[in-house]
Amino acid sequence: MCSICGFITTQPTPELHDAFLRTFARSAERGRDSHGMVGGPHPDASWGHPFALRRPGPSTGIDETYSLGPAPTWVIANCRAEPTTEYVAAKTDDLIPPFVTPAGTAVTHNGTIANDKELAAALNLPPLPIDSMVIGPLIDRYGIHNALAQLVGSYALAVHAPDGTLYLACNYKPIFIKRLPNAYIFGSLEAHLREDWLDNIVQLPPYSLTTIAPDLTLSTQTLRPPIPARRALVICSGGLDSAVVATHYVRLGYDTTLLHFTYGCRAETREREAVNALAAHLQCAARFIDMRTLFRADIGHSRLTDTAADLMTERGGERSAELAYEWVPARNLIFSSVALAYAEAHGFSTIALGNNLEESGAYPDNEMIFTLKFADLVPNAVNLNAQIAIEQPVGNLTKHEIVRLGLELDAPLHLTWSCYENGPTHCGTCGSCHLRRHAFAHNHTPDPVPYREAS
Repeated sequence: MCSICGFITTQPTPELHDAFLRTFARSAERGRDSHGMVGGPHPDASWGHPFALRRPGPSTGIDETYSLGPAPTWVIANCRAEPTTEYVAAKTDDLIPPFVTPAGTAVTHNGTIANDKELAAALNLPPLPIDSMVIGPLIDRYGIHNALAQLVGSYALAVHAPDGTLYLACNYKPIFIKRLPNAYIFGSLEAHLREDWLDNIVQLPPYSLTTIAPDLTLSTQTLRPPIPARRALVICSGGLDSAVVATHYVRLGYDTTLLHFTYGCRAETREREAVNALAAHLQCAARFIDMRTLFRADIGHSRLTDTAADLMTERGGERSAELAYEWVPARNLIFSSVALAYAEAHGFSTIALGNNLEESGAYPDNEMIFTLKFADLVPNAVNLNAQIAIEQPVGNLTKHEIVRLGLELDAPLHLTWSCYENGPTHCGTCGSCHLRRHAFAHNHTPDPVPYREAS
């Protein structure tokens, strides 16, 4: 419910302090009720530790009142958006984060702690008006690792310990960080950190704890427990790629389910038959989701769902394979999103896509970066603590390499359907057939499915 930012350094400089203050001012877009910072001086400085600056209302600019004083080596800050249930009309300094415990632990928090009252009672604390007030005492009592294990809710935390260590902890709430020659600077959004000279900003992994020692030695560890379930949900068209992917997970011992989307494509009858045949052969489940209304009636504009449209076969299979004439708008994004919802609801640990390197030359949503970016979205698309991996076992392989892998795995390639058409046999001329035929020829292996037309 806030924005956090800060820095730690071994060599304070005016440039770093100014960059932080600009980060702090930009952070006000995520918190308009109050803002504050606490920090500590360079070890050689003679002034108190830590200093604090807290005010109601958002930071609206940088002026002399934001001076950081004599060269602090660390600062953590907060721009707070008060939850409706915790709104305070009269904001005194003691109700404006960051909060500092009597032991000197400083904490700033973005998120919502749902069990703060229970934790406060267990710590024999009086009722606390702000949920994040409980975090510092909890850390003082149990240490950072055990304290995090007791928090129920969302968080991105910056914690400065009395020994000078800075901890950055997050579940799905983001923290972005930048390494400088003698410092680290962090914030809640990449845009808050952006400077002309400040590039290569990275997001800390969701569900992680990063420790930065006073000498700037950094280490990061996951806060996720091991995933006990080995359950794979394979988005399966019934073609070569997804058949090989499904076989891969079955051979690895995963409890595998094939998920097929019926979306009104020309070959939907043959694709459904292929998925059922693959599931029976691999002894795994098959699930079908009907999306025909969405793709045919609501979205449309695809040669694959418009059975009257020309598939461009007169241009030749090679050209059809090299340009997305048969593009279905946002198909893989929609399929992946629905698969994610299904996986979360039904307890799958892995979603597997059958995208491949070769078709990424024509289809943007076959490119590996599509899957990687979708995987980055998962922590912010599923509920707290849900763990679902997004994998692309053949995403780096060309079609002939996928055929070779399928042969090595003894995948049921004879049961697959690749053709864009719905005939009794593969047409042999569409772009998908073109790739398939050349892939088997490259492996000097007869294609186990018949074709209507010779090559």
